[in-house]
Amino acid sequence: MPLMNAPFLLDEIRLALRQYLETGERRTLYLSQFPMTEEDAAHLQQTLGPGAITIQTAGENRTVWRECGTAGVWWGEYCEGPKKVILRTIEIGPYPELAVTPQDDIAFALAALEERCATHA
Repeated sequence: MPLMNAPFLLDEIRLALRQYLETGERRTLYLSQFPMTEEDAAHLQQTLGPGAITIQTAGENRTVWRECGTAGVWWGEYCEGPKKVILRTIEIGPYPELAVTPQDDIAFALAALEERCATHA
């Protein structure tokens, strides 16, 4: 079967990388919105190449981001349950935006750490 959307997506990734370098603007492409053949997915993965970093959330609904061999490009898979992928994305930026710890979580963690330290002092 011929490629359907891989060439278009690669053009979008190139444009997004260029825009990120020029303006710092991040971009997310939702692969689930495009009809993709197995050949499309294989072509994308082969062209972008494998990277060295994987970020994975723990828990029942797992999320995995894999850095591609193309720096600044992250392949994301969002799962329902342990294995069912419900969303695939490509994020353009230095790291996946959803992998960043929210400020409120850091503030809560600091308060909890201060409390634990106070009780053990």
